[in-house]
Amino acid sequence: MLQLFDAAADWKVIKENPMDGVQRPTIGKKEKKAMKTIKKNYTTHKRLRRSWRRSTPSLPIGGCISPG
Repeated sequence: MLQLFDAAADWKVIKENPMDGVQRPTIGKKEKKAMKTIKKNYTTHKRLRRSWRRSTPSLPIGGCISPG
């Protein structure tokens, strides 16, 4: 977001960057740990789904066709 406003100010689209002096918010240890856990669970779930798809055989659609 900061780079967007910097470019707009350089190109004289806006007079000044409204983001000047605004500090980026910091994340606490608890929040970082929670985010890391969520990401880990998501990637594990995604990996398991992918491996499950590879291990299941393709089944014919419509069942068996009986001879005559």
